[in-house]
Amino acid sequence: MATSGGPARRKGDTLRRSCLAIALAVLAAWPWQAARAQERLAIAPGHTLRLHPAPGPEQPISARYAVELSQGDWLAVTAPAAIIQGAGTEPPLRLTGPGGQEVREFGRLVHRADAAGTWVLEARDFHTLSVARYPAGHPVVEPGVAPEAVRLQPGTMGRVAMAAEPMEPRYDDAPPPSGWPARLAIRVGERMVIHLYRRAALRQMELWPHDPTRNIAALLAGTAPIEAGLYLPIFPVGNDFLAFAAQAERVPGACFTWLRYVGHWAQEEAYPFEQLTYAALGLSQDGQWFAVATAELVPTAMKGQPAEARDGRSPEYETALRRAIAENPFALSPRLGTLDAVIASLAPPCGGR
Repeated sequence: MATSGGPARRKGDTLRRSCLAIALAVLAAWPWQAARAQERLAIAPGHTLRLHPAPGPEQPISARYAVELSQGDWLAVTAPAAIIQGAGTEPPLRLTGPGGQEVREFGRLVHRADAAGTWVLEARDFHTLSVARYPAGHPVVEPGVAPEAVRLQPGTMGRVAMAAEPMEPRYDDAPPPSGWPARLAIRVGERMVIHLYRRAALRQMELWPHDPTRNIAALLAGTAPIEAGLYLPIFPVGNDFLAFAAQAERVPGACFTWLRYVGHWAQEEAYPFEQLTYAALGLSQDGQWFAVATAELVPTAMKGQPAEARDGRSPEYETALRRAIAENPFALSPRLGTLDAVIASLAPPCGGR
């Protein structure tokens, strides 16, 4: 059956859709235009400026700021979720360079200036804003080592891929340098990741959780066996903590000494475990580097264990699993020895090497 109106109705619908699209575009752009007059911010390299311009928690504002940057400078911006009509919303951020370059993000923005000059930062519907400027080469924003300078033997784990990852500020109301500094990410096959950090960067960051290197150093300096308890340090995984741990040992390497263990996170307490996590935290022998290695492990099914996942904890199952991991080299896939060999081979430029 033909619809009424024919071409005239379709033409009217097209016109209405066009008008609606224009109206939506204007509405989306309006908060930027409604921002208060542009304010110039004076931020010295290596410093953070924290702004609290909103008059109240339910009164977010929009604003534009001008920042002078040198070529190669990094700008890190955080704007925690603003309360708008009772709901938390990540504020939109837009950074525009002197040549018209544009970067858009929500809540967090990290960008390296490819040209010197005035950069304009626009923030919409925010309560507080933190802006940090870092010069080129600063340990917080640059990992300090090129991938080609790092040696690693993957063994049977698969192909190695290395890439620098930028700093990652926190989302909540904590200004930079809170979060994670720039690091080198080393991916080994499909299951293993190693992050390489400069100790100089960790010392300058307000980390969450706190930098565990002192704790790791104390554990590595001892000679007694390390108890595979739930106190073992985790980094960096936020609020997670262990519900199961096994095989905590020191693993010596070419440039690093490692604390390695097998763990299971508390928020995944159902048993039998379909997957465990290989976790290793290492300090370089020259004290310049901190590394974190993680990998997925699949435990071999044990005789008598449930056929499906059960809620809660099972001390009997966990005790049997710890015994199997300690006594059977094939209790986990990949084997612990295979993963240990990978981390032991990690060698960035350290100790004159």
